[in-house]
Amino acid sequence: MTPAPAADAAAALAMRLGGAGDTAVAARAAWTVGGVTPAVVVRPVDVAELAATVRVVAEAGGALVPLGRGAHRDLGHAPARYDVALVTDRLARILDYTPADMTVTVESGLAIADLAAALAREGQWLAG
Repeated sequence: MTPAPAADAAAALAMRLGGAGDTAVAARAAWTVGGVTPAVVVRPVDVAELAATVRVVAEAGGALVPLGRGAHRDLGHAPARYDVALVTDRLARILDYTPADMTVTVESGLAIADLAAALAREGQWLAG
């Protein structure tokens, strides 16, 4: 399958997700990785929207870079192609926490500091 141009991936996302993709220059520039700027930024609000984004980008032949909160974008090599920034900062909930079992399930956008604070309320902490 020949990859579609970035504009095709952005257009497919905009059509399929009802404008969930942000193509504003400032939004795109904020998620530059290694000097490469995406054509569109998507910040899903739930797992269904995340899955739909991945599916639409794949169907459009786009290149997707998943990003949590974007803290380590300067590590590693620049992507060869970067059509869509999939930013998971809105997926920031604690889904399940059973202190007695010392288990916690969180979404990928949850800040480590927020998780640490929730654990601390129960006298627990993240291993360092």
